Amino acid sequence: MRILYTLFAILVVRVGICGGNNGAKEALKGAEKQNPPKPTHPASSLTSKADGSLFDLEEGEEGGFKVLKLTPKTGKVTELKYDGKDVWSGKATLGKSSNLVEALIYFDENAPALAIISTDKNSKVYRYHDGKQWKDSKEEEHKKLLDALKKKYQPIESQKPGVMEDPKTLDLATPNSSSYRSFGTNINGVPARVYVVTSGVDITKVKHGDKVVWSAKNGESCFYCALLLRENAPTMTLIRIKGQKLSQVLVENDGSQWKLSSGNVQNRIETLKQGSVQVQKLSLDLSLVKDNEHCRIITSEVNGLKTRIYTLTSGRAIERITDDNVHIYNLNDGSIGYFCEYHSKDNVILLRVHTQKDYNLAMLSYKKEGDKWRSISGRDFSDKLVQMRK
Repeated sequence: MRILYTLFAILVVRVGICGGNNGAKEALKGAEKQNPPKPTHPASSLTSKADGSLFDLEEGEEGGFKVLKLTPKTGKVTELKYDGKDVWSGKATLGKSSNLVEALIYFDENAPALAIISTDKNSKVYRYHDGKQWKDSKEEEHKKLLDALKKKYQPIESQKPGVMEDPKTLDLATPNSSSYRSFGTNINGVPARVYVVTSGVDITKVKHGDKVVWSAKNGESCFYCALLLRENAPTMTLIRIKGQKLSQVLVENDGSQWKLSSGNVQNRIETLKQGSVQVQKLSLDLSLVKDNEHCRIITSEVNGLKTRIYTLTSGRAIERITDDNVHIYNLNDGSIGYFCEYHSKDNVILLRVHTQKDYNLAMLSYKKEGDKWRSISGRDFSDKLVQMRK
């Protein structure tokens, strides 16, 4: 099911959207600072994006994810919008229009994912959100997507009772495990899901369900993957390999199996771009916490380790990074950033920026010392992050 991949993501504590608009070079900067973060009422993020003058709004939870129920207050309602986007319309050019009786919107990471609209004609309409707009669905398809959403929000240990997890295997069909975490993003305009291997773990096999994507040879290990999507279906995978030297391979899904790509990597990946996407370069400010359409902030806390993940929406890329008024780095030589990790515990603060140039992936690591940021090696970053997780 192609659109299942829009629903996979990490279970998070809080998700925000962030950014600003200032021409071709935009500053992703919020009015509030993250020191410390202030809790927000759920209504500020979900119900505020629905029309409270037309609907009674009731926010609830099902299986760990959020559900918004909308019931018309009075009169006839023939269309539904959420966050300014059309979800459904019952208006008819010929014949009688349909009126909305009740609507349920299901959320994944505070982003709308699925919707059911019940009408006065005793019918139900199913919709799914592809990341940009709402599209038609069918009941059977909706059930599969809802099951995937429920599975995602189950505790990892309860998803496959009785089955031992192989800590050295990364399954692209399983978004998170004790060995890695994954996040949705876009790489130079290509929809993607990146898999960040847990520091200290050596991945020797990458698979997708029951199909092998890559296997290690001669002491190799995978430390990073980027699953590239076409219409939300897994199509290609970039795999970063650690051996005698660092290397990268592109593996393609031909429908029956995964094979090493024999063509020009850049040209092959460019075919996955959504239309004529023009990448817009932005300046990312790490103090940012406010919602915006340019990037998402995913936050979590485990054992005192606070993490913020910055992922950009389609067609955006990072060219400059600041921490409030402190400059950290300017990307150059054609490199652009597409993903950032910010980790803090006690007085230790780390930053890792995921970058690409012609789809060659790399990571830049930093440690904050006082009011300044210092570049550190990837090994130092991993070692410090392992210590912070204890």
